[in-house]
Amino acid sequence: MGVIVGVDTYKRYIFRSDLDKVAALLQKARSSAMNNINEQKYGVKFDDPDDLILFRETLGTSYDYKVEKSKTVVYSDTCPSHQVVFDQLTGNADSCEIVITEGNKISTTTINGQGGINY
Repeated sequence: MGVIVGVDTYKRYIFRSDLDKVAALLQKARSSAMNNINEQKYGVKFDDPDDLILFRETLGTSYDYKVEKSKTVVYSDTCPSHQVVFDQLTGNADSCEIVITEGNKISTTTINGQGGINY
């Protein structure tokens, strides 16, 4: 009985950890863009099979940080090109949603046009 509870607790921890990773990367990208770090836009890419990627300006030219995705969690999004890009100084972004699913647990993170992050 204790093992079942232990496994369930671990799965909840993994799910919450992945949600926290998404939120932290989005907040870092938005903050970097608004503070005009390196005078570039910043964004997060979601459709890489292994990692969540924090990048500068255009993906492929440089990235700042990669965070490994959990293998048990499924990511889906409505973001253009499967990425959120925050504008310099304003932090504005295209509105979209990132959905994280693991079994019967679902969490939606919403980005609004002003760059607001709701998770």
